[in-house]
Amino acid sequence: MKNAKTRRAGTPATTSMRAILTTMNDAQTIFSVFYAIFWGAIFSVSARWKAFNFGAIFDKGVKNVTKRIVLAKLIFNILPILYFILVLYLLSLKDDLCPQQKECLVDFSTMVLSGIIPAFGIFGFYRLWMGIIEYRCWVCISEKKPQIYYLERFDIPLKYRGCRSTENVPEPSIEKLGILDSSEHSWRNNIIVGFAYITLSGLGLKQPILISFIVILLLLACICWSFSNNLITLFIILFGAFIIFLYVIMVVCRSLSAIYLLLTILAVYITCRLLSMPQIANFPMELRIIISLLIIFAIIYLYPGA
Repeated sequence: MKNAKTRRAGTPATTSMRAILTTMNDAQTIFSVFYAIFWGAIFSVSARWKAFNFGAIFDKGVKNVTKRIVLAKLIFNILPILYFILVLYLLSLKDDLCPQQKECLVDFSTMVLSGIIPAFGIFGFYRLWMGIIEYRCWVCISEKKPQIYYLERFDIPLKYRGCRSTENVPEPSIEKLGILDSSEHSWRNNIIVGFAYITLSGLGLKQPILISFIVILLLLACICWSFSNNLITLFIILFGAFIIFLYVIMVVCRSLSAIYLLLTILAVYITCRLLSMPQIANFPMELRIIISLLIIFAIIYLYPGA
């Protein structure tokens, strides 16, 4: 009888986990909705890449398709799911952000932003995909090696080429995707932007106001840079505004959020520097990106809340 009662009651850990899985707070709901929308948008714009071309899998004539499907499964399925689970779990710890209990507009905005900002992380995975594809194409051409993920038009078997006049082809070529039309170093920009998306979005679930301010500063920097060539003046203005904001956060609001953020940025920078060391530079780019993402996931998990 005692065992039956014990099984019926359950342990506190089991009860807590069951509550997380069966009920979602407002921030979790907002995040899930926006994440689903953005994830669907990513798949709609990535159709031209034919990342999941299962019709040609295991075909010896286009072995690159199998390699591409493996990469796509990792970038578009596995890693986004891990990110979703991580953010959803961390948002379950923010039950104190409830509109019924928080009448202040700032607190309500914090709750909403805590759900919306992390959803933007899905765009980072798409940027990483583009960066990896561009990197591999340029490296294989410069080193005169066989292409890994996409082939040049005349290297694709005839049955997969399709007609040049049609938009949908069985297997897209490097020329059709326009990979070589971009800069030789554009892959680096895509990877940097991808990591920035994931890092800032992940940290946004714990410090949404601070991250929102940083994003606004970055947007202003892009606008100013597009109309001005004086980058030094622009940098000084933005850096001064950022320092003033950090001072307000630390002194006026009596919060250590700014210090935590600076330490986090420093940790991400050190991670990138370590992964670019000669001893590690010989590892495949894909492996280095996965290692970087796992470290960023750990930083997001360990980052203190607001």
